[in-house]
Amino acid sequence: MTTTTALPAAALPAAALPAAALPAAALPAATFPATAVSATAHPAVTHRDHLRAAIDVSRSAPLVLNRYAVGALIVDHDGTVLATGYTGETDPAHHAEEVALAKLTPGTDLSRATLYTSLEPCTIRKSRPAPCTDLVLAAGINRVVLALREPILFADCDGVETLRQHGVQIIEMPDLAQHVRDINAHVLRPASTS
Repeated sequence: MTTTTALPAAALPAAALPAAALPAAALPAATFPATAVSATAHPAVTHRDHLRAAIDVSRSAPLVLNRYAVGALIVDHDGTVLATGYTGETDPAHHAEEVALAKLTPGTDLSRATLYTSLEPCTIRKSRPAPCTDLVLAAGINRVVLALREPILFADCDGVETLRQHGVQIIEMPDLAQHVRDINAHVLRPASTS
């Protein structure tokens, strides 16, 4: 069986992802390999590679002035990408983590899976009843890797602390945060004054 872990995140073939997960345009066509390679051939796929893939997924989110463009990947313990999601993919009010979790078959064991998200999962939600931290905890995910904590713009989020308090391992990669800021320049950069 081939899996997406065989390749660096920048070279994940669209065919290796779930059918509705990622538009092929989200990754540069030049990086698609001719064939998928088994996970044993390239065991060096890292948290960084998967987080970069989540950041790439966020580029598919429609840019809206009152929300962040976020991308998420759920990756099983063996490196298999189980699902991806981006903000607004299925509904304008849906968050990336929510979309990715909704694509999974009910009852999927996620106790050894990792959620890769470009932005800290929310703890306060105006558009839906359950914040993403609650959804992650309910799903049983025990590790979250993120690039950027949510800036205090729309809500004062404490997703990292909430998840840690519930025993979820958090890995932050702030060196990738500028990519997330750039993608979200539409909300993070103040309007120019003329």
